[in-house]
Amino acid sequence: MNKHNEKQTFEDKVTNDLKVFHESIDVEQPDFNHLLHLVQTEQTQRHQNIWKELMFLWGMSVIILTLLAILYFYTPILFGLSQLGVITSLTVYFYKEKVKVMRYDPS
Repeated sequence: MNKHNEKQTFEDKVTNDLKVFHESIDVEQPDFNHLLHLVQTEQTQRHQNIWKELMFLWGMSVIILTLLAILYFYTPILFGLSQLGVITSLTVYFYKEKVKVMRYDPS
C-alpha cells in the first residue's frame, strides 16, 4: 500500500507541476491581419507554381506533338513503329496492373 501511495503522490506532484508550468507559459496569438496576409501570400505562390507547371506541361506537349508530326511526315515507318511500341508498352502495363489488382486480397 505504501508503494501505491508513493505512486499516487508522484502522479499528483507531476500533475501539479505541469499545471503550474502550463499556466506560466504566455502564448501570444498572432494578429488576424497577419494570418490573412500569410494565407494570401501562400495562395498567390501556389497559383504561380500551378501556372508554371501548366506552362511546362503545355511546352512539353507541343514539343512531343511536333516531333510526332515530323516523324509522321518524313518517316512514316518510324512513326508507326513508335506508336506500336507505345501501344504495346501500355497494354503490358495495364495488364500487369489488372493482375496486381486481381491478386490483391484485403483480408
